[in-house]
Amino acid sequence: MRTGRALGLVVALLGLPVEGHAHPGARATERRLDQQPSPLRGADRLARAEARRELGDGLGAEEDLAAIAPGDVDPARIALERARIAAARGDLDDAEARFGTALALARPEGAIAPSRWVAQVLAERATLRTRSGDGEGARSDWDAAFAVSASADAALARGRLDEDAGDRVQAAAGYREALGITGSIALRRALVRVELARGAWESARQLADEAMASGTFDVEWQLLRAAAHEGAARPGEAERDRRAALVEAERAFSAKPTDLRRLALARALLANGREREARAAIEAVLRARPTLAEAKALDAEARTRAEGPRSGGRR
Repeated sequence: MRTGRALGLVVALLGLPVEGHAHPGARATERRLDQQPSPLRGADRLARAEARRELGDGLGAEEDLAAIAPGDVDPARIALERARIAAARGDLDDAEARFGTALALARPEGAIAPSRWVAQVLAERATLRTRSGDGEGARSDWDAAFAVSASADAALARGRLDEDAGDRVQAAAGYREALGITGSIALRRALVRVELARGAWESARQLADEAMASGTFDVEWQLLRAAAHEGAARPGEAERDRRAALVEAERAFSAKPTDLRRLALARALLANGREREARAAIEAVLRARPTLAEAKALDAEARTRAEGPRSGGRR
């Protein structure tokens, strides 16, 4: 299983700290709390523990957590922080065990309702399991996280794991279920993309039609519908959608020339076979925003197209 893409998505969705890259405010938080008179409140000790973890001081973080008085902070939250410390130092087995403790505290036996920390613990344990190669366990956690939170992010992460495992049918089913509950545009896009990838052309077209009819029209939906028409051997309809998308992209960019609208224009240019102009637009965005994920992905797509013949649809 290709776990890197799913892990990157999870980290981005949850806003988790990336090892080796402390949040800019971590040092300031530590200094501010170091200067406060003792004893620190439980919430302050927890905040300093978080800062110290991000700064790579796991021992100092553990000392702060141990000094929190009973009842000052939700035990599930303390256990979650301990799991994060273990994950940050690379001890995946210990982190797994600590996430289990956090989950037990967040979802105690006999409780009427789970703690607000349940979904977060499940999501972070899913991240850990993805990292350790336990795709089945990670998927189970994302499934459980979605069940308690109805979070589009959880459904997207679960679906990405299904896609990475090559199970597009299950990915599509999961996206569709979550779309019906959340109405998320991101889930609709993911579902259309999977339907196109597995050749479910009519389903993809219908999903794009529904999005455009609901007032969320944009260039991407028109291009996705064009791909569905192309795959279903309707070249005339596909060509009309591609041309309409280019007209709309040019109009939107002329009205307000932002980087994201330039990217939409590049995508439409690429779909209409104008690779040189598309590459120029992509390169302009990358010069201004070299880390923009959307620009990097479109650049990779443009390079792939330049290396081989165009195809009518993905299967």
